[in-house]
Amino acid sequence: MKKCIFLFMLFFLLNITANADCTYTERQQLLKKAKDISIGYDIEDKSTTIEKENSMAETTSYVIKQFDFNFYVINNYSNELYVKYVDDMSFKEEYINADDLENNTYHFTNSNKDNVITYTFEIRTLNENCKGKIIETRTVKKPKYNSFSEFPICDNDATRNQEYCQQFITKDLNMTEWDLFDKGNQLIKQEEKEKKEPENESVFKKLSRYWYIIVIIAGVALVVGVVIIINKRRGRLE
Repeated sequence: MKKCIFLFMLFFLLNITANADCTYTERQQLLKKAKDISIGYDIEDKSTTIEKENSMAETTSYVIKQFDFNFYVINNYSNELYVKYVDDMSFKEEYINADDLENNTYHFTNSNKDNVITYTFEIRTLNENCKGKIIETRTVKKPKYNSFSEFPICDNDATRNQEYCQQFITKDLNMTEWDLFDKGNQLIKQEEKEKKEPENESVFKKLSRYWYIIVIIAGVALVVGVVIIINKRRGRLE
């Protein structure tokens, strides 16, 4: 029994010693290299146009939207660092080792355009003293295609930069087409109103520049009016 306890304590102490070998300086050096690993994606439009002829021999064209989200991981320190990644949809874990790289780069593609998917990338070390430790963790959100962006109401200066009019979004909008038209029309009306207000203001400013002329004209008109009234009254008296 004492021998088992001794072996357990020995293993525990050796484990602490092994972990202690990963020094702060080593971790900082590894972290600096991990920061140089590039992780990102490009979006490739794979949409296709289909033409269909109806019974009247009229051809109608429509577009089937499709996109490839091409991810890349550039690791120039594959002798010291490797990458593990997982997404929040499949939860499948993948490892990117030196053998998986071509010109220090690893590629994979996701063609899911309908869901926002979050990828978690763990940059780990092969360093003997820190082996397997997570040096840095990054998250990358793959956006989804937003069909609202194709609606005519989004082709307007007032709505073009709104989130619900962006071609790709990283969260669910939770809104209907009617919500889109309502919000869009409100912004368009507001912009038109703001454009009219400066025009009205400029007219007022122009008039204010010539206020003295207006006062003179009004004064002359008043005098003329008074003279006319007096002359009419005199005429009646005679």
